[in-house]
Amino acid sequence: MKNYESLLKPVEIEVEGKTFCISRFTATDGREIVSNYFSSNVPKIGNYKVSKETMLKLMSFVAAKNSESNYVVLQNETLVNSFLNDMQSPWEALGKIEIEMLKYNCTFFQNGRISTFLGDIALILQQKSSEILTPLLEKLLQKGEQL
Repeated sequence: MKNYESLLKPVEIEVEGKTFCISRFTATDGREIVSNYFSSNVPKIGNYKVSKETMLKLMSFVAAKNSESNYVVLQNETLVNSFLNDMQSPWEALGKIEIEMLKYNCTFFQNGRISTFLGDIALILQQKSSEILTPLLEKLLQKGEQL
């Protein structure tokens, strides 16, 4: 059971007029969250169940102020929903918090560097695709000539 005191380097943010406290991931949880977050959210490839589990793990590093101005760590789906469902757009508010958490925990999201990070990934994927597909294409062409 997490409590506010267990959060690493907490920082307050405001989303739609509510105060939340985001924090750093622990080393091993951070590795799991970051690696699963992106792979489980790729359209048509991702796995929604893993995406939801990863979001809930990410949110367990977030706290929200309750009516008594005490922080409550959002360590399960019920708490996430109870603190977000009264907002104008609960799922958008959740997305905003997730983005803030990723910015705070991943340096490649800071200062607009996500675009260069994604550009680097795209370049690597293009190079790897060429390395794999060129020999395959050559083999297919050779087989075609033999027919």
